[in-house]
Amino acid sequence: MTFLLDTMVVSFFRQAGREAELADAARRCPMALVDEVRRELQADPERGGAEFVRWLGTSNLEVRAITVGSAASATLSHLRHPVTPSMGVGERASIALASTDEAFTFVTHDKGAMWIAIREL
Repeated sequence: MTFLLDTMVVSFFRQAGREAELADAARRCPMALVDEVRRELQADPERGGAEFVRWLGTSNLEVRAITVGSAASATLSHLRHPVTPSMGVGERASIALASTDEAFTFVTHDKGAMWIAIREL
């Protein structure tokens, strides 16, 4: 089992200055990010930016892409917000991957993402 972390979980560790603890935990227990979460954090200088990219390379967190045409891709299309499709895409992509691949357990600290995940599962 691999813990699939959403954007908010990683950003909380970063904002608290506890990246080393998250990386240490990832050495002991498999953890991953979906590529959409990586992109969200990389694009946001307050929650990630270039420092996040450097840290990610040494963090032991695996980055997983959703393959076009896969079950996860179809689920993500279904989960996208109808008015603003980029809203919450990291969380929605994590839910899509975790709901279609039993090797992953979705980890969030976002009540809205929790309700979407419960509905989807």
